[in-house]
Amino acid sequence: MYTTIHPPRALAGRATARAGRSLSAAILLAALLAPGKLGAADPPPPVIVPALGAFPIVVLLINFPDAPASPKPVSYFNGLIASPDYPSANHWCRENSYGNMDIDGSQIFGWYSVSHPHSYYYFTNNEGKLVFNMDQVIAEVLPQVDPVVDFRPFASIAAMFNCEVASAGFSYGSVWTLDGQRKAYQMIGVGPWGWQRQDVVTHEILHQFGVNHSGGPFYDCGQTNPCFVDSRWDRMGGGTECPERFAPDPVYGCLGAHTIAWHKHDMGWITPSRAYQLGASQAGIIALERLALPPMAAGTYALARMPVFGSTEQFYTVEYRNWHGYDGLAAVPGEAVIIHNVRKWLLDRQAQVVTHEGIHDPNGPAGMWLPGQTMTDDSVGAIVHVESIGDAQAIVALSNQPRDVVAVDRVWNGFENGVPGTPWNTLAEGYASVHRGGRVILQAGAYPENLRLTKPCTLDRGGAGSVLLGD
Repeated sequence: MYTTIHPPRALAGRATARAGRSLSAAILLAALLAPGKLGAADPPPPVIVPALGAFPIVVLLINFPDAPASPKPVSYFNGLIASPDYPSANHWCRENSYGNMDIDGSQIFGWYSVSHPHSYYYFTNNEGKLVFNMDQVIAEVLPQVDPVVDFRPFASIAAMFNCEVASAGFSYGSVWTLDGQRKAYQMIGVGPWGWQRQDVVTHEILHQFGVNHSGGPFYDCGQTNPCFVDSRWDRMGGGTECPERFAPDPVYGCLGAHTIAWHKHDMGWITPSRAYQLGASQAGIIALERLALPPMAAGTYALARMPVFGSTEQFYTVEYRNWHGYDGLAAVPGEAVIIHNVRKWLLDRQAQVVTHEGIHDPNGPAGMWLPGQTMTDDSVGAIVHVESIGDAQAIVALSNQPRDVVAVDRVWNGFENGVPGTPWNTLAEGYASVHRGGRVILQAGAYPENLRLTKPCTLDRGGAGSVLLGD
């Protein structure tokens, strides 16, 4: 298990720059977690867009003269990116998207050479930071590339360099007029450390669709900016170490785990019928299938979503992860139900793993919710209780109106919220919405529900008559 602790770079410094003074980490943390922008100059938060169909990438292999030339053949990069076979990025996209998205049609070209050392292609931006200018590099190699590449079919332009530039990998958007077509391309740049790992390439591919990083919860670490721990439950969670459960792939190094359920939902990979949306006054018990290679059994879900106070901008998500497919090969930290608190107004780390007892590391036991464990947030009215986990699915009880005492009868009377005047009409709803150690008061009658109850609570009879549970 590894732990990486650092401040959220995309958020750091925004409040302090305009205020002209240093804010404490606690004040900045409160500002970052509050709805709305910190100021008019802030960029809008990222928006995830649908990723359905084929998104071919043209990959250009580029040599700088100050590093060993052409370190890998074209065939290596075809296996890393374009091939439909395991463990390419294309294969990973197909598995993650349940066959809804791929990068079929991607092609590799090169190697091409530029005339200057890589340090020549940097400039200082308005914030005084040194930035690598990949567009300048692409423009310089275009005369070599143009005779053999038709750019029109491609959605993205990726460059694999023979030396490190900027970071392990990066992505951005850029408009080019190529082969008579003016078009916005998604740009990806990767140096040798990154292209020796499939997980870096897949990370950058998802950035093209507005998918940003996830992580553990922000916390005050006594520094200027709040800190967080990278999450290994998500290929977009950051982190740079290979998992400990398996050795890296002998050719393509560390492999990427699946991205989280919220990302998949907003990219269109989890359909509405597979996403359980808890209503304004609702409780229930559902089956969540594993996120990787799910059996897709009838009546099951891939994601549960629980709005906070009915908001579309903040909500909890619930998913089940275990060691299948790339979640096994990339070794997510365990087999457990994972809960994220999603705040869409944040500029980065919008989805944060909900941990036990304020522990900051999402990758150990604190980030896993196991049978018999309950996540309760009374401040917003949310309760998630894990009943059981198995190879294919987990059974979870959910409610957005938890109470210490819950009323249940057998009659559907329209609006229900578990109080005596408007009781739930099933034991499953009552049990899902009662706090640990609370009471479920059942009116007389038969409740033909076969439930496995693991949350400590008391079942009481209300009034005269008999209560019959089960078949």
